[in-house]
Amino acid sequence: MQPVLIGAEELEKGAPGPGGTLLRLARPGEADDVARLAEMTGGPLDEYMHGAIETGSASAALISALSAGSEALLGPAARFARSGDPTPMTELSLALVAEEDGRIAGALYALPPGRFITQCIDKGLPPTHAAVTATAAIKIKALAVDPEWRGRGIATALLGGCTGLYDKLGYHLLYGSFTVGSGLGAFYSARGFDLVPPGSGISMNVFIGLESGIGADGNEQLFARWR
Repeated sequence: MQPVLIGAEELEKGAPGPGGTLLRLARPGEADDVARLAEMTGGPLDEYMHGAIETGSASAALISALSAGSEALLGPAARFARSGDPTPMTELSLALVAEEDGRIAGALYALPPGRFITQCIDKGLPPTHAAVTATAAIKIKALAVDPEWRGRGIATALLGGCTGLYDKLGYHLLYGSFTVGSGLGAFYSARGFDLVPPGSGISMNVFIGLESGIGADGNEQLFARWR
């Protein structure tokens, strides 16, 4: 899978997607559509990101970083580290949709590993040190296409758009999880992601300099792509 290189203008106005769709950021009024699709494969869309989509503040730091440089990513991460308030993380998160004739055909929701960062802080890692992870690693929380539009390559295009965006911003790791036995392992493997063996996790030592990792919950299996 080739990453889809999407710039700030394409994210806001839309870049051509498969079958006449447009790939773009979710807009105010579309949070419920993203939430509905997110629930199909991983979700849910958390209340902070739901609110950020509706106010138009979601992905704000990503847009700024595309034009001003990756330093724009540091502010939201630092604010989260100081306060523990998840709201700044929505500026680093992505709700990418495929739209056709005003209808949302598919959506991808991705966010920084906030829970992992909080756990590191709770273990005594300096907050600013732990928060650097938010500018280097992103979790693909949900990727889904409405049944009416399936089979047209929309999921692949959304995944390529997400990968291309975070690659361009200098992120090193994109990862996510799926339910064992769902068949999604083959989908991600065919698109350049490595499958982590069931029961194993992803080492995060490179980011924080300490023995640490992200594990899968319950019957989940992780997939990962290192840049």
